[in-house]
Amino acid sequence: MEPEHRIQQLWQRGITYLRSGNLQAAQACFEGILVRDSGHVRACLQLATVLLHRGSSKSALGHAERAHAMAPDDVEVVAFLAKLLLISGKVARARELALHAVLGSNESAAAADALGAVLSQLGEHRRAIQRFDAALAVPPISAEQYFNRALAHRAANQVVPFENDLNACLALDPGHVKSHWHLAQLRRRGRGSAHVEVLRRLLETRTMGSAEHEVLALALFRELDSLDRSTDAWKALEAAMADRLMQPPREPLQWSAFRSVLTQPLAAPSAARGPIFIVGLAQSGVAVLGRMIAQHPEVVSLGSVPAFSLRLNAAMAQSLGEYSRWDLSAAEAAMVALDFPALGRDYLEHAASDLVGDSVICEYVPTNALLVGAIARALPQARFLHVTRDAGDNALSLLSLPRGDTSLANESIPALAEDLRRHRDLMQHWQDCLPGRIMDVQYESLVHKPEMVLRVACAFLGLHYTPSLDSHDLQDHRVGRSQPYADRLAMLAEESASIS
Repeated sequence: MEPEHRIQQLWQRGITYLRSGNLQAAQACFEGILVRDSGHVRACLQLATVLLHRGSSKSALGHAERAHAMAPDDVEVVAFLAKLLLISGKVARARELALHAVLGSNESAAAADALGAVLSQLGEHRRAIQRFDAALAVPPISAEQYFNRALAHRAANQVVPFENDLNACLALDPGHVKSHWHLAQLRRRGRGSAHVEVLRRLLETRTMGSAEHEVLALALFRELDSLDRSTDAWKALEAAMADRLMQPPREPLQWSAFRSVLTQPLAAPSAARGPIFIVGLAQSGVAVLGRMIAQHPEVVSLGSVPAFSLRLNAAMAQSLGEYSRWDLSAAEAAMVALDFPALGRDYLEHAASDLVGDSVICEYVPTNALLVGAIARALPQARFLHVTRDAGDNALSLLSLPRGDTSLANESIPALAEDLRRHRDLMQHWQDCLPGRIMDVQYESLVHKPEMVLRVACAFLGLHYTPSLDSHDLQDHRVGRSQPYADRLAMLAEESASIS
């Protein structure tokens, strides 16, 4: 048998195994190809893909780097490498690769779509939309491509194109659950009745207790809520919570581990400005404020990439000798013993090495509220904006968020009330330990008086205010949205009344 024939045979088998989910066999096939042809770029890339699926992100990154060395101008290789760099928290290099990748006339739609996804994660939403446009110009067109572009339009505050792409996605795949959920977020008052019936029919086709049934129930809640049918809406929300209770329990957050990182007050920063971290509960308005601050000409935004927690993961993994997550209780002692100055240098090297002049880096990731102590010890110049929101509104938004989209326990009102209390206590602990480094920003004030809030925030961050920041279309109808459910949220409100 000729070597080329054998390589082709291994390739076909590897792809078949990969598509069927037999990752071990797929890995063996692609490794077999590389034994016979060490310069086989596609085999190297597919091997990296398999290793990523198998949880070996470090090995996957190594093979993606190898593929890039062999084909530095291949957009598919560049996009995959940039994706892996983001996963490992190496944001600066991922940004450099993604921004300098040039789509040629012979590039595939998949490559353009993958590059668009990376750019979107980096907060480069308009550039991402251009890549998604290129992908959608090459048939055949998939529903997922429209959905990916829709999310980029939403992040860029382009509401009409966002809705149009969701509808285009549903035209190709009427059962695309996430599109239905996002469509329901638009709160098109008086125009949701038809969608309500569609959602009811789809719910009948999904298994109770499944994630899809949960998300469709949440979409139904949003549509009924926008129609002021609060009684029916609450029933849909209860159905979603029932779905969550039927799913495997998740590991609880280890609040004591986060708190133990910082137990004594730290001195105030010696410089007027430093890395910016915008934190708070999910659904509190962290992303809204983050996107506004990101418009500042002296701010380099990391988009939705949780770069600090990723670099913390890497440091913890090295300390423990194996991969670990920052919320594992077993890692508490290792976290406290970390070399935080080294972590800070590592973070700046991988996340902020592309800063120019007086620019400052900005992360707006809600879960960084758990890591404020670690961030402050690693980055002594860091400053924090803590976004708060009306307790009832924030709680209702968390309950109506898919279970997989939040680290908080939103399976039930009592469980969420307990996590909100713990979050409140943790933020007070950070305030006590970091006097002068955390500024509270009320979401309602940001909505009603954006210029005033942004001017104060900029002064706190050592930035000059610029009118370009106040360009986000704030939706004040989301203020006070929990009022129709106040009696049902009474216990939660009692537990977390002082959260804001």
